[in-house]
Amino acid sequence: TININVPTEGTNNSFLIDSGSCGENATWKFFANGTLVINGQGAADFDIIGDHNNTSGLSDQVIKIIVNNGISSIMNAFFDVQNLESIVLPNTLDTILPYTFSTANKLKVVYYEGTESEWNSITIGTGNDALFSATLYYEYKEPIGLSDTILFSFIDGSITNFIIPN
Repeated sequence: TININVPTEGTNNSFLIDSGSCGENATWKFFANGTLVINGQGAADFDIIGDHNNTSGLSDQVIKIIVNNGISSIMNAFFDVQNLESIVLPNTLDTILPYTFSTANKLKVVYYEGTESEWNSITIGTGNDALFSATLYYEYKEPIGLSDTILFSFIDGSITNFIIPN
């Protein structure tokens, strides 16, 4: 028997710490491995995890953000994510409002699921300098796990990692 387990949110079996709503049709989940996952449709339109609106105050623990397909705009969503190192953005994204990533000074990598042309068509407001300072990869697909042991990563439509742990 072969069991195939495909994580749907890129969390690779991490424990859920907190979750909530971040728009009319959008939700967020924060996992113990420091991954924040945004799901839904339309706008992620208010402070998700930052401390300034008395939300869950997890901002200093966020290391990775995955914004899944369906989200079209993000605004005021990631206030004070000073330890953010990587973000995955969907090709459904068309707007990043000003200062969404203004404090993401440790951001190293942006993985974009669309093409370079699609990326260039996104309206990105001022104060998001961290997005332009990071290394940007196009046509990225979040790793898919098979039986939680074999992982594939895709960048520019090609497999970049194939991991089989001992």
